[in-house]
Amino acid sequence: MGSVARWIALFAIVTCIATLWPAEREQRIDLKPGSRGVRIAGRLTAKADQAHYILRANKDQRLTVTLIGPGPLSGTVTSPSGKEEGQPGGGIFFDSKLIETGDYRIRISEGNRGEKRNVRFELQIRLLSPEQGH
Repeated sequence: MGSVARWIALFAIVTCIATLWPAEREQRIDLKPGSRGVRIAGRLTAKADQAHYILRANKDQRLTVTLIGPGPLSGTVTSPSGKEEGQPGGGIFFDSKLIETGDYRIRISEGNRGEKRNVRFELQIRLLSPEQGH
């Protein structure tokens, strides 16, 4: 096998591995029937400086996501169509009536600190149907 063919084969293998290997592991959030929300305890570390979650939700439901923890934590919610919303700091970082059905991705990070540290946080997710109100 020539050197060009070897490089092409190596590139193809690396590309397949990179495609199949997830950059960050996402945790699926499944609410129990009749439940209005869930609390998740999480931790960020120097190696795992982001936490990723996926929640299936329907159009017209109200999604509220609250982040509790020390330091400069931030959270974002990405809609099924890719629109990203969120803000730095703790507290409620997303509270909206949903305009589409699908998987919503939630990302928690420590922000733009030079030195990463171990941080524990709590994520509170509340998902209400239109008839449940607030």
